[in-house]
Amino acid sequence: MPEDDHLMTDSKPAPEGFIDTEELLKRVPVSPGTLRNWRNSGKIPYIRISGRRIIYDWNSVRETLIRRQN
Repeated sequence: MPEDDHLMTDSKPAPEGFIDTEELLKRVPVSPGTLRNWRNSGKIPYIRISGRRIIYDWNSVRETLIRRQN
């Protein structure tokens, strides 16, 4: 079983590609505030498009979180 299974709350395989904040919060069990803090401090990669819209490359976020594991 992959070590990063805890990063997904769903038993279905995660689609690859870009996801929005709502989808990321479904996959990573943190509060919206924590996610915002991670973005602001550069702990996770993201792309800001059209002003307020933020998207994430799921594979990049997942790999970043796995590297940060203790």
